[in-house]
Amino acid sequence: MTPVVSQKRFLHRFTIRLNWIELVGLAVLTLNVTWGNVLRAQTDDPAAPKASRSTEPNANESNANESDANEIVRAQIKLLNNPSYRVRQTARFVVEHHPVVSLDVIRTEIDKVDTVVGMQLVDLVSGLAMHSDLTISSSAIELLKEIANDATGIGRSALNCLSSIADLQEEKAVEILRQNGAYIGPQNFSINGKEIDSTQQRLSLVIDDQFTGSDEDFKWIRFLKSVQVVYLRGNKITAEAITATSELKHLRGLKLRSCELTREQLMLFSDLLSLEQFGLSYMDVDDTFLPAIEQLPIGDSIRLYGTKITQEGRDRLANNFQGVEVFRGSGGFLGISSSSNSTIVGRVNINSAAAQAGIRMRDRILAINSVEVTTFDELRRELGHHEAGDTIEVSVERVLDVFSPDEIKARRFEVKVKLQEEN
Repeated sequence: MTPVVSQKRFLHRFTIRLNWIELVGLAVLTLNVTWGNVLRAQTDDPAAPKASRSTEPNANESNANESDANEIVRAQIKLLNNPSYRVRQTARFVVEHHPVVSLDVIRTEIDKVDTVVGMQLVDLVSGLAMHSDLTISSSAIELLKEIANDATGIGRSALNCLSSIADLQEEKAVEILRQNGAYIGPQNFSINGKEIDSTQQRLSLVIDDQFTGSDEDFKWIRFLKSVQVVYLRGNKITAEAITATSELKHLRGLKLRSCELTREQLMLFSDLLSLEQFGLSYMDVDDTFLPAIEQLPIGDSIRLYGTKITQEGRDRLANNFQGVEVFRGSGGFLGISSSSNSTIVGRVNINSAAAQAGIRMRDRILAINSVEVTTFDELRRELGHHEAGDTIEVSVERVLDVFSPDEIKARRFEVKVKLQEEN
């Protein structure tokens, strides 16, 4: 090949490339100018006195500009089935880079396009569903859900995209929340202090005062579709964290501690149909919250610990939730766990009141302030009368030696225990 021919081919390709760049630039410039007109407030002649300038946008002109923007996007959508690859790519580029208007236009046009263009629009909306702006991302997901309701190839494509997007969003949410100090992983779970088989460990989210993120980071909670238990604790828990948690429709356990909560926020959890365990600890919650709690679809247990809900309030909840265990305690925490039909200590929490008093695993709790207890429910009931900071007397039996099943050497003793807040 001669140098002249090679140079001609190079110049030809370079010219095509320039035309392609100019085409993209022209389309983007046109759309940006239109968007600028939509957003720019109208003023009078700059030379006029300042007091005479209008500070209000012209509604008619703003509507006209918005209509122009919609028409530009609509025109680009029609070009998605153009025979020219470059034209199609230019049209897609324009639509993708103006997502707010594009999503609204796609919603009105999706039923009017053929399958080829419809598939492209689904793919385009799927990309916007992973947008860094969660408002755009949420709008794109809602649009995909609408499209997925249609029993067509386009609808099935949208449904498949939703599944893939959910996985990707959960991965991103886990990464963001962990970077900001949240714990996400398996965790031992108990119901009112009763041990549960370790095979029932569930994926949990724990956020406390160690969290360094903002409301923008809390918004990612809503994408944790695999999390079944959430524990929110401390002053850093905001309304956004509560709202995002209420969108975890497969949540089975929820515990809120030492955070602000309104009755309206509590009602957000009324749609969690899989909710089994619910707990409020050391919260400024009283009997006025009972109607909101009664709306929650709780299936197994309610734990009210260190709240202002009265014993009468607890009894009202017990009558309302037939078959659901409702426990109320004043907030004094011993720090042990046991099986339901025994008071033999199965676990002693580190640095708990029990640990500091010298209570050990396999000790048997016999009495609290001389009131005999033989089951864990009786033990909890007696402890429930006391607040954190109260000092109680615990009667303990400790096995010293076992000579045979019928001959066991044990020692009974009493120990003073200053109860703590639950840790």
